[in-house]
Amino acid sequence: MKRIFSFLALFVLVAGFAFANGGSNDLAYYKYSELKETASVGLTDEFIVVESNIPKKGATIGDIIALVGTGGDDITGDGTGIISGMLSSVEIATTGDTLTVAEAGKTIIVEPLLEEYTTLTYVLPTPAAGIEFTFIAASNDTINVDPASTDTTIYYLTLDGGDKIVSPAATADSVTLIGYDSTSWGVKAMHGTWTDGS
Repeated sequence: MKRIFSFLALFVLVAGFAFANGGSNDLAYYKYSELKETASVGLTDEFIVVESNIPKKGATIGDIIALVGTGGDDITGDGTGIISGMLSSVEIATTGDTLTVAEAGKTIIVEPLLEEYTTLTYVLPTPAAGIEFTFIAASNDTINVDPASTDTTIYYLTLDGGDKIVSPAATADSVTLIGYDSTSWGVKAMHGTWTDGS
C-alpha cells in the first residue's frame, strides 16, 4: 500500500511540475534520430539526453533545432575554429549533366564509359556567391563547362556571357569555378590550358 501511495505521490509531483512549466514534457527520452522528426515531438518538449554525441542536456527540441540548424542555415565561426574529419562530395561521371545548386561543392571526376575519347558537357546552375564546382578529367576526354544562360559569364580569358570553358583533352585537366554573384563565375583553380568554347 505504501508503494502505491509513493507512486501516486510521485505521479502527482511530476504532473504538477510539468503543468507549472507550461505542460512541457521534461521526462521524455528521445534518441538523436528522433530529434529531426519534429512532427512527432513538440518544440517545447524537454528531454534527457541519452547519447553522448549531443552536447546539451535538459534542452528543448526547439533548442536543439536552433543549435544544429536546418537546411540552408549559415554557420559562422570566429576565425579560429577548425573543421576536420569531413568528406567532400565526389561523383564519378560517365555522361554530361545539368547541375543544380543543391550539388554545390561537388567534385566531378569525368570518366566516360566509352573507350574512344569523347566530349562531355556540364551545364552550371545559376551562380551565387560562394558555390563552387570542380571538374577533373580522368582520361583524355574533352570537358565543356557551360554557364546557365547568356546572362552568365565565366571570367576567364575573353569569354563573353554564355560562353563555355573547354578543357585541352588531357588526363588530369581540372578546373574549379566559384560563383561570386548571380551572374558571374570565377576561376579558383586550374590545371591545363582551358580555352574559350564560345
